Amino acid sequence: MAKALTCSVSGCDGPCWNRGWCPKHYQRWRRLGTTELPAKEQPICAVEECERPHRRNGYCAMHSERVAKHGDPTRVDRIMGDDEARFLQYVDQSGPCWTWTGVRHRTRGYGRFYVGGRGGRYVQAHRWSYEHFVGPIPDGLEIDHLCAVTSCVNPAHLEAVTPDENKRRGPLPHMGVLKVR
Repeated sequence: MAKALTCSVSGCDGPCWNRGWCPKHYQRWRRLGTTELPAKEQPICAVEECERPHRRNGYCAMHSERVAKHGDPTRVDRIMGDDEARFLQYVDQSGPCWTWTGVRHRTRGYGRFYVGGRGGRYVQAHRWSYEHFVGPIPDGLEIDHLCAVTSCVNPAHLEAVTPDENKRRGPLPHMGVLKVR
């Protein structure tokens, strides 16, 4: 039996059909005048200094999502790395209390702040504020809100006290109110 001829284009093992080429290469030659694929020039993202290939509307996937979400391809919601800057983006400092506007504990009302990057953990925002702006919390002590507002993270309104003192200060019976949550 005779050996079957293969396509003469290097790297192609297709059966020989016409002019020594397989059907794929022959059709490419008819359409383009060559058996080689034309080099595709991949357009890049329209945002300056972004070299990613564009996905839609001239933007890469990341910038396209930002345009869809915010209308601005350069807007960044998340501050990465700098814990103090990340913390302060969730704090409303317009009044005497610095009100925590970020994630809060579902039942207790205390602010929660994520630290430690991947594999990190949530900590109570008022405790992080005290440790960052005042210093470490001594062993055996708790943080009390002098202003009685559990969402306050102003370090001037936080004091390290014993658990008994914190419970004694807890509800404010002389004012007829409980701590605001």
